[in-house]
Amino acid sequence: MMASGGKKRVLALVAQNENQTLANAASGLGGFFTPFGYQTQIIDLLAPDGLATLAAALSSGEVAFAYGFAGIGSQLQDQNNVNLWTAQRTPFVAFWYDHPAYNYRQHSVASPYILNCYHIRDHYEVWQRYLPQHNAAIFLPPPAGPNPLAESIPWAARDRRFIFAKTHYNPQQLIASWQGYSAPLRQVLATLIAAAQQDRHLDLAAATEREFAKLGEPITNFDNFFGVIQTVDHFIRAWRADQLARALSAYPTDIYGRGWNYLASEPPSHARFYPSFPNGELWPRLTRYRLVANVNPLWREGIHERVMNGIAGGSVVLTDNSERGDSVLGGLPNYVGFEWDVDSLQERLALAWERAADGADYLPASMARLAPLAYTEANFMQPLTAALQALCDRAEAA
Repeated sequence: MMASGGKKRVLALVAQNENQTLANAASGLGGFFTPFGYQTQIIDLLAPDGLATLAAALSSGEVAFAYGFAGIGSQLQDQNNVNLWTAQRTPFVAFWYDHPAYNYRQHSVASPYILNCYHIRDHYEVWQRYLPQHNAAIFLPPPAGPNPLAESIPWAARDRRFIFAKTHYNPQQLIASWQGYSAPLRQVLATLIAAAQQDRHLDLAAATEREFAKLGEPITNFDNFFGVIQTVDHFIRAWRADQLARALSAYPTDIYGRGWNYLASEPPSHARFYPSFPNGELWPRLTRYRLVANVNPLWREGIHERVMNGIAGGSVVLTDNSERGDSVLGGLPNYVGFEWDVDSLQERLALAWERAADGADYLPASMARLAPLAYTEANFMQPLTAALQALCDRAEAA
């Protein structure tokens, strides 16, 4: 198991998703294991030989553990319909960024060898409070590191434009899609959306639980409970992105991603619209711009990768405030946070634009601020391996 035999092979399981975001994240994480003597093998489960490659790797006896983002691979089964990781007695780590409401079943796969690793504390707390404890979980903040391309384009050569890269859904179309819902359900959605628009740190799961209690609805019906949470969270993401994109249109801005056609067809603005690009191109894209724009999901303890990568590249980053973002990056002149009201957004937009003027150099201060957030043996490998060892010990003792 984990501590025996000095196994140093790690399997990273990937499968195709939009913009290759999860595959790129899995590949990037593998680099963090290298300094600790691990060799990471990436296996595409959707490749023609993907499952055969996985079987061969597991049969080698060299695998310390496997992992996947968003639970990819956690529900695999052997020929006897037994969870693969249970059958192989091999630990599997599911790394999570999104809220458990999105595909909640993958957060509670019944195997004693599965460890959920949450990068957002809010989501870890939802797992603790609401989901069946069929497996184990820990919280590990996401890593921060330098953008290797940060110095490839000097400040003077960067475009003084915002880049806003975001797959999008028209919020009005989302509302229209709810017309077939019952009147009580639509009222619950409206109540929760109004609360989320007023409180950027709303505990959506707790608020949904309160609304269900008023209706006498059990939260143990997870399809309903997490379905409402997902619907509201999805709408808030779309609403925030729509509000920011409309404000950005007053400034030179490049907006990348699917779903913006309705806004691109509105009266002319300073915004230009482009198709999405693979996640692996994020760093080189960001370093071409002086300004990076971002909207957060409904969380307290999260920092979006657009924010971290923008800061790492020395760009000016405009984003809605979050407790985690403000505590880690607050005070940096190139971190410009705003609240969700018109005056704050307009004021902070103007400030971000002003700070992207010629002659700025934010990279040294950015690197100094991010340095303590880099993964080390103490804050990453030790807690992860300790959790995996405890996982295996409990599984073997059962």
